Amino acid sequence: MTKTLQILILLLTFSSCESKKYKRPKKFKPPETEDLVKLSQESGIDLFAIKLLAKHSDTLPRHLRTHMGGIILIDDPAFDPMEQMFDENRPNGKTVLIPGVYINLRKDQNAIDIIHEIRPKIQRKLYEIMIAEKNFGFEPDKLAIIKSENKFDPIKYQRTSGINYGIENDSVISILKYFDKKLKLEYVGADNDWCEFEITADSVDWELLAKECYKFCPDIVEQGTDTVEKLKEKMEKSKRLYFWWD
Repeated sequence: MTKTLQILILLLTFSSCESKKYKRPKKFKPPETEDLVKLSQESGIDLFAIKLLAKHSDTLPRHLRTHMGGIILIDDPAFDPMEQMFDENRPNGKTVLIPGVYINLRKDQNAIDIIHEIRPKIQRKLYEIMIAEKNFGFEPDKLAIIKSENKFDPIKYQRTSGINYGIENDSVISILKYFDKKLKLEYVGADNDWCEFEITADSVDWELLAKECYKFCPDIVEQGTDTVEKLKEKMEKSKRLYFWWD
């Protein structure tokens, strides 16, 4: 065997070994992606929407829950208020999973900025993004994406109501539909006893709106602005519709 042929064989052998040594590994999903896929399957929220939310959080998003309202059966002859309060088998005070996912917001994050960034990307896919829970600094606020084939499905899922005034969830939805036609509402947030929207209509009768809002939700004046006139000024400045029942 000539010296030239020996060198050629050695080069081919070395090249083959290097090829095997540095062979590109097969693609794999990192644990974070696998967790997001699992959350998508469990929640019914598309993976693309979960990823949009996840990039604004240091932790993985979670499946959203809503609180079930308390039911006091005072007409029941066997009614015992203490038993009703502490009975762990009753649904009162428990939570149920809904078609939504959420992240916990840090104090340095602006929820509205994130909402404005994500909203246009998900609404055409029948989702809404909104604050799903406010904790006023005691715990992180929750920012959620919720499935919304009907615009006010999130209000239904969050069970928003003014129960102290006898205003049930379906009544809240009906009045919001009325305001939406005039005001072109966009979600800021909603939970069991409050909801807030951005008003995007070009022309608004702020004085009439303030009177209508006070009639529907007295607490926003009586425990808030003190007068209807101040409510009008606040809404006109903020371009927000806000209801809260104590």
